[in-house]
Amino acid sequence: MTSEVVLMNRHAIALAADSATTIKRWVAGQKDPELRFFKGANKIFNLAANAPIGLMTYNAANLLGVPWEVVVKAFRDEIADQTFNDVTDYAKGLVDFIQSQAHLFPMVHREDYFVTEAMKNAIMFTLPISIDDSFKAAEETDRQAIVAKHFKDQVAAVDKSNLIGDATEDDISHAVSTMHSKVKERVSGEQGLQDILGYFDIDDLAKLAIRALYHKWPSPADDTGLVIAGFGNNDFFPRAVKYRCYGLLINKLLIEVEEDTTISHTDVSRVLPIAQSSMIDTFIWGLSNDSLIEIDSELASAFVSLEKELKDAGLIEPSADLTKFVGEAKKKFSMGMIDRLHKSHQSPLRRVVGLLPIDELAELAETLISIESLKERVTRPTESVGGPIDVAVISRGDGFIWIKRKHYFDPDLNPRYFKFRSASLKGS
Repeated sequence: MTSEVVLMNRHAIALAADSATTIKRWVAGQKDPELRFFKGANKIFNLAANAPIGLMTYNAANLLGVPWEVVVKAFRDEIADQTFNDVTDYAKGLVDFIQSQAHLFPMVHREDYFVTEAMKNAIMFTLPISIDDSFKAAEETDRQAIVAKHFKDQVAAVDKSNLIGDATEDDISHAVSTMHSKVKERVSGEQGLQDILGYFDIDDLAKLAIRALYHKWPSPADDTGLVIAGFGNNDFFPRAVKYRCYGLLINKLLIEVEEDTTISHTDVSRVLPIAQSSMIDTFIWGLSNDSLIEIDSELASAFVSLEKELKDAGLIEPSADLTKFVGEAKKKFSMGMIDRLHKSHQSPLRRVVGLLPIDELAELAETLISIESLKERVTRPTESVGGPIDVAVISRGDGFIWIKRKHYFDPDLNPRYFKFRSASLKGS
């Protein structure tokens, strides 16, 4: 888990992120994954050396085992002094760079990852049958029918789910034609499936396992959130585009836009909380989403009690159906609550953010992450948000500027590092 925030006004954009990262490790024989928490992750990066553009990551910290930090820095070196006219052009450049990188992402590694993920899907398709008591108790002649129905249901479930990112049917067809034999071989050789595989058509199972990789069924592999923010050459006001990256499958990085926010002459500010954000939401709206859900639940219970009391008191007929009226009252209450919170909390805050100078914009961004971290520390047994807070601001005139940045070393003990960095920047 992580907590990040993007603050924008017509002067600049501020990025702030905690340093916590969670590593999942599945241990044989355990139902739940083993979790480890670290507090030294870098999540904010300067995306181009000589351009006012930055990138922030959350969720999965790696792409095919390569840290996003390595990917971003390699991209920055690749484009050198090149700049782009639009924020989304930086995203396209990054995608093209990743897809073409045979050194960072060798094809043999891409294929091995693909086969491994497809194998996981094959296990998920076959496991429910292998542990189903009704299947075990069935006669041999009936087992084939049980498997056939189960497989048909799985195919329907996959096809019913949406494609991930910008995946297409052509991508799936290409993957099936190029990877089917490798996936089939891996599935056929899986020792743990030998007792059940005889009831499946291995060809069809391998094809379905591949197809499922491109669908949101039951959920994609570890995905990464990317926020690319700043100014293109043609931008006078800042822009932040939030992407969801589902991974690199063979030769295509599957990615989609989740949110695109631009400051304009009329839209003067934005506060965009990312990932863990209950306290940031409370700061913005006066209530967190969890609190709103609890209020809605209590309101529903109160309406049920009121209806019962009115019927018990004989004020309305016992057979009266108040469902329509209760629904309309709940909707009116919810809309009124949201409107009031907008007028009394969110709207005034956005007006203030729109007027903040750059230094105070950065200070507010840091404060929002601090209160989120504090809440996690005092309310949860494990701190999934925490560690040093990194803060950067990006303006059209000054470019990407670090306000706060952690180092894994003591800067006072390593003056040569900063001399080297200074010389590198002068030479670039």
